[in-house]
Amino acid sequence: HIAHNCKIKKQTVIAGGALIGGSTTIGENCIIAGDVSISNNIEITNGCIVMAKSGVTKSLLKQSVVSGYPAQNHTKEIRFQAFLKRLFRKRN
Repeated sequence: HIAHNCKIKKQTVIAGGALIGGSTTIGENCIIAGDVSISNNIEITNGCIVMAKSGVTKSLLKQSVVSGYPAQNHTKEIRFQAFLKRLFRKRN
């Protein structure tokens, strides 16, 4: 779903199930994976990659790879998920 007043520039790939809120701008050479949600009035600059099932709530102002909800740097998200798994194992 692509809402009203969106601008999507050339050579950007958007996979199925993506939801893009109104008045959003997506730059050139971006990849928006499946099941991604992007809030209203967001700017995603050139060369950004949004991994699957992510929720973008703030603008992405430099070439970046993000994942999770809310979307953050993919490396940080992977570390956070690993930390949660270790924490869960300690409690059980």
